[in-house]
Amino acid sequence: MATDNTVEQLDAYYSLNLHHLKYTFWASLGALFAGLITLLGEIFIVMQGNIGLSAQLSVIGGVLTEFIGAGFFVLYGKNLDTVVTRYWPRERCIGYGRRRE
Repeated sequence: MATDNTVEQLDAYYSLNLHHLKYTFWASLGALFAGLITLLGEIFIVMQGNIGLSAQLSVIGGVLTEFIGAGFFVLYGKNLDTVVTRYWPRERCIGYGRRRE
C-alpha cells in the first residue's frame, strides 16, 4: 500500500527554495561589494592621473557589476515574496520562512 507523502515533498521543496534564497542573497551582496571595490579602486587610479583605456573600462565594469548586484537583489526580493507569501500558508511562516514547531 502506497502512502501519500505530498506534505513531506512540499516541505523538502520549500526548504530547498529557502536554501537557494540564502545563496542568492549572499551572491548579490558579494556582487555589490565586488563592484563597489572595483569602482572605488579605479576611480582612485583615474584621480591619480592614469586615464588610460584600461582604467576607464574598469570603471565601466564596476558600474555594470553594481547593476548586476542590484538586479540580483530585485530577483531575491521577488523570489522571497513568492516562496514565503504565496506558496506557504501564512499561519505556518514566521519571518523568512521559519515554521512553528
